[in-house]
Amino acid sequence: HSVVLNQDNSILLVGCDGVIQAWDMTKGKMITSWTAFNSPITSLAFSEDGTRIAAGSSSGFIKVWDLGQ
Repeated sequence: HSVVLNQDNSILLVGCDGVIQAWDMTKGKMITSWTAFNSPITSLAFSEDGTRIAAGSSSGFIKVWDLGQ
């Protein structure tokens, strides 16, 4: 499992069993979720400028998503 907040603490990412959930911390509601891997997520991070998300899995793979697209 992995958890990370963005820089202004408004978005929380939770990674569990290959699925990433994005939560709006100001509203207390889930924004979206998606399957990222077929293996457990071991790490999550926002880029410093908040425009990308990176996730790593127990299988050794890393994926990066551009939030602007």
